[in-house]
Amino acid sequence: MVAGKTFAYSADTYYDPKGLVDLRDKGYLSNERCDALLDFPWDYDLVLHEAGIPPIHTSVDSLLALPESVQKNLYIIHIAEGKAKESGLRLAKAGVENTIIIETPSHEHATSAAILQLLRSTAIFRHFSISQASDLLQICRHCSYKPGDYICRVGEVGKHFFVILSGFCEVKLDNSRNDGNDLHESLRKEDARNIVQKVLDPKAEEISEPVETERSTSSSSLKSTMSGSSSCSAEVEQPQSKIFGPGDYLGEQALLTENKIRSADIVASTTLSLIKLDNNAFRYLLDTTPGLQYRMERLSKIRLSTSWKAIGSNSVLSQVGSSQRSQLQAVMQVVHVKAGTKIWRRNRPVERAYLLAGGQLEFLEMRDELETPFKAGSFFCNVASMMSVKQSKEAQMDDADPVTSARSRPSSPPVPHLPHAGSGLNRDASRGRSFRKKRIINSRVTLVAKTDADLYYIEASDILEFLDLNP
Repeated sequence: MVAGKTFAYSADTYYDPKGLVDLRDKGYLSNERCDALLDFPWDYDLVLHEAGIPPIHTSVDSLLALPESVQKNLYIIHIAEGKAKESGLRLAKAGVENTIIIETPSHEHATSAAILQLLRSTAIFRHFSISQASDLLQICRHCSYKPGDYICRVGEVGKHFFVILSGFCEVKLDNSRNDGNDLHESLRKEDARNIVQKVLDPKAEEISEPVETERSTSSSSLKSTMSGSSSCSAEVEQPQSKIFGPGDYLGEQALLTENKIRSADIVASTTLSLIKLDNNAFRYLLDTTPGLQYRMERLSKIRLSTSWKAIGSNSVLSQVGSSQRSQLQAVMQVVHVKAGTKIWRRNRPVERAYLLAGGQLEFLEMRDELETPFKAGSFFCNVASMMSVKQSKEAQMDDADPVTSARSRPSSPPVPHLPHAGSGLNRDASRGRSFRKKRIINSRVTLVAKTDADLYYIEASDILEFLDLNP
């Protein structure tokens, strides 16, 4: 059942009441099997039923014998178009252009249900409590736009915050109004050593040429450490327009700034359904939701940076939808590093994923194997290492307080009983720590900045949550 509507698909089957009863009486079918075949859900809103030559298929005559009330919801398959036309029954044709649309009635709470579903799928609202969701339902308003309609224009005073329920819109940027588009610029002006100590690693160091490489790492290790490298040779640039879809929110930038002037035209690309909050409702939402303003301000700045183009330049990340891009941008942070900075270290666990926006990176141990260094759009993420660190920490929590841990993570599977450890309960308990110990997987390569580089980094916990939400 979907949206209160039902549909049934027969697959290959034989439906003929008289024929089925005859097969039952001759002992070929049990009473239960016969009853099951006779009890096909013909009353469903949509029925896709095969037609062919009995007894392994259903004859057209059997389908024509069905009541008219059933035939109006019936489409037949596995039959030639000419024969279907001769019978007078409708053929379920292949192709998007032949999509069967079932109209669903409008329900009193349909919009509220859609908004709640939206909250669940939107990164900044996902952790709202029931009371917060209730507040949002009371202060928001629903509005619709036709393709080509302007939601807002450059230079207007921003009065509303929008979240897309359905449809798509184009955001046409006016970069002349976006002061400080380059979030990395201020970092470039700071002392590189202070940045490294603050953001990357307190023990990070610059390396000098030449560097001794270790040949034991093969090119196969790339598969677990880097995905979707880009072949573009130029640094990524800020795109002039972006497409937003369901789950994305718009208009927050103007409401978060003092002058509240819109810096982009927003135009409906398709029929567009939005919920909107006026400035007062928006401020109420920020004031009553701890941390929401910080997350919105950070995402607003990231959106104005080159992150869109960096994501779009990556062969893997470019395939995600606009809502998933926003989820990713919401957990991105910026960093600028000097040439020679070690970002990942061999034989150390990986704690962050990186997206390269400008400059060049390389793996020290594979310097001679790779023809060119990694350039803008390359994404580095060692999921195996990150997961091993997470699982190790969870195991330590289990060991520290197994009762509390079991209550906090009820879905975790129990530690299996190991026969060679002995069958005594006390012995199992005393050795439980060693049983649950998780091996941490370290990086097999050293990732280093070949030139000065602009990067976006994502903490391990954030990228793992993103992957869990977007399998």
